[in-house]
Amino acid sequence: MPSFDGVHAAFLDTLAILAPESHEALRPPAVEQDVARVLEEVFNPCPTDVVALFSRHDGAEAVPAGYFLPDACRFLSLGQVCEVSAMLTGMIDGDDVLSTWWHPKLLPFAADVERACAVFVDLREGEGYGSVGFFSMESGADPGLWGGIADFVGDLLNALEGNDPSELTQNRWGDPILRDTPEIVDGRLEWV
Repeated sequence: MPSFDGVHAAFLDTLAILAPESHEALRPPAVEQDVARVLEEVFNPCPTDVVALFSRHDGAEAVPAGYFLPDACRFLSLGQVCEVSAMLTGMIDGDDVLSTWWHPKLLPFAADVERACAVFVDLREGEGYGSVGFFSMESGADPGLWGGIADFVGDLLNALEGNDPSELTQNRWGDPILRDTPEIVDGRLEWV
């Protein structure tokens, strides 16, 4: 697994050069005490990469340039993480939904709330702890797609740099998880 600090810094540097409008949409870092309090109270235990993510930027603004992640998602602020998690957890109406659709121990760190999709870190105890998955309202949670946030951001960086798709993380069928191609439109990163 790559180092989060290194891969995230490289991603932000590349984003600033290739898609400056999207880079400008990133919010300033969250207040350190708020990060510690929220992540300890609501999402404990929490991987260090999640804490590091919010110490670099507290999500992205809800402007067109801010939705620069695949599936038109954007990084969420710390407060929005709690809101989206509470909203999805509030929709659980039975054990069948809890086990296959959403779980309170999934931490959504990126989303497009209007399209009802999110990228999350799995905080459930066990083998998948710290892994990253994708959620959609139609199909529910698909955990364990990436080993962690560093792997997810590493795939974004590799795709943005135009690397061979075979270098991207692959699903259980051998296909790249990121199927869309990054495109720069008026200084914004979009996925087509």
